[in-house]
Amino acid sequence: MTRWSFAVMVVSIIIDFSRSRALKRAAEKYNSQALEADGLHFETDIWSSCAVLLGWVRGAGQRVPALEFLRHADAVAALAVAFIAAP
Repeated sequence: MTRWSFAVMVVSIIIDFSRSRALKRAAEKYNSQALEADGLHFETDIWSSCAVLLGWVRGAGQRVPALEFLRHADAVAALAVAFIAAP
C-alpha cells in the first residue's frame, strides 16, 4: 500500500460520508425512498472502504513482529465486504 492509495481511500470515505448525509437529509425533506436508498448505497461504500483499509493494515502485521495478530486482517476484510455486499 502506498501513501497515495491510503489517502485516496480516506478521501473517498469522507466524500461518501458527506454524500450519504446530504442524501438522507434530502430524503427526509422530500419523503423520497429513492434518495434514501442512494444514501444507504453510499453508507455501504463507506463500510466496504473501511474493510479494504483493514485489509491493507495486514501489511503492517507482516513487517512489525508486535503486530503479528494483523496477519489475518486481509481475510477478515474480505469476509466483511462479502457480508456487506450480500443481499
